[in-house]
Amino acid sequence: MTFAQKLKAKMNPVVNKQSGFTLIELLIVLVVIAILSLVGYLVKPKVMDMVSTYQVTNAVSTISAETLAWKGAKTNFTDISVASMCDSGQLSLELCGAANDGVGTNPFGGDYTLTVNAEDANLIDLTMTKVPGAIGKKLANTLKDHSVGDSAKFNGTPATSADKKGTAGSITMTI
Repeated sequence: MTFAQKLKAKMNPVVNKQSGFTLIELLIVLVVIAILSLVGYLVKPKVMDMVSTYQVTNAVSTISAETLAWKGAKTNFTDISVASMCDSGQLSLELCGAANDGVGTNPFGGDYTLTVNAEDANLIDLTMTKVPGAIGKKLANTLKDHSVGDSAKFNGTPATSADKKGTAGSITMTI
């Protein structure tokens, strides 16, 4: 090999050098993706419960405020219903649903219903159906601050603790 050839080889070391991912690098990327997917899978139910709780709390606040506007000069809430509030334009389409009756409009696919309280016609009982048992008592516990006398109940029992094994039910509260 001449001096010129040696110099040329040093200046241009490997002409056919291949580049790209090695098998190890590819496996590391796949492991990272798998870990992130697992974390997302485990976190999703909690995030969805938080979103549903937020939506229900906002709906209860809206319904509570709008019932006073619906009542106006009436002496009590005798004729109140979700349909009557929707017909008068007090509630949004999101809370009224397609049939203007609150059916299937809560975040769990259940209904919102309003009835006059059996003991006091100046109070209203708000019921939400199809609330999952896993968050029913916890959600009722959150909503008790929005109710009269901490009256929010899940399946008729006071909201004191989360019921992880319970079946879907309803939350009833007096506003």
